[in-house]
Amino acid sequence: MSPQKCGWAQLTPDKQAHFDALWQAGNSGQIEIVPTDTVLWHSGNLQGLHDAGDGRPLWTNRDPAKFDEYVPKARELALKHGQPAAVRLLLKPSRPLAAANFGAKSLLHITGGKHKEMQELLFQWLVLHELDAAVSSGGDAGEVIVARPRDTLVQVRREML
Repeated sequence: MSPQKCGWAQLTPDKQAHFDALWQAGNSGQIEIVPTDTVLWHSGNLQGLHDAGDGRPLWTNRDPAKFDEYVPKARELALKHGQPAAVRLLLKPSRPLAAANFGAKSLLHITGGKHKEMQELLFQWLVLHELDAAVSSGGDAGEVIVARPRDTLVQVRREML
């Protein structure tokens, strides 16, 4: 999917410059490789990796200490979307992922706190830079935001929460 067709928000030169500056400030524009043996998880209302949408990155985490931290929010989302239960997906990269390391810098201020718009812009920015993911954003070093989850991740296990 091309960056221009992924959603409503457009990656303007100004917004692209904001992402670039955060990447430089966060970790000097370094690329981190997320290896294939990395266990990632996503807790929420997705019933499987097949539900991950095009043009929207998937938020995952690799920090074992945060394994259960997202469970209450996942249950809330499932209820909100009329699903019987929240799900935790355990995932692994199908190949090493090239990721922009943001050094725990938050990306939300680029869109004034609008998460959905930031998702769309981040997807476009990652595609533009030919990157698979972004890591260590929003103050969470364990966060791995995967641009094209259906193309780059393998579902290892699905757990009802």
